[in-house]
Amino acid sequence: MRLLQRVMKLERNQMFRRRGTVLSRFDEALDEAALQLAGCKYAGLVGDQVTMVLDAAESSFVTTLTESELAELMREVERMAFGNDGEALERARAEVLAELV
Repeated sequence: MRLLQRVMKLERNQMFRRRGTVLSRFDEALDEAALQLAGCKYAGLVGDQVTMVLDAAESSFVTTLTESELAELMREVERMAFGNDGEALERARAEVLAELV
């Protein structure tokens, strides 16, 4: 009975746990996928493993995001990748759009 009470308490506490930022949750999803697929954290991946883990994270995490969460994630990733270089960001966006057409 004591174990059941402890499990119930943990489940309740999980409900009140503050959700991290979208970027931190994405980081966790990348690490989780990397551990499952390659046996190491995302930072330790090389070559094709990176693509494989990104694809897995896209299907398991990114598709569950709301529109606003996805926009927030995109802003954070763009900021990390391009900093204040607006021209490089616009070139990258144009390149992606060209590939989609």
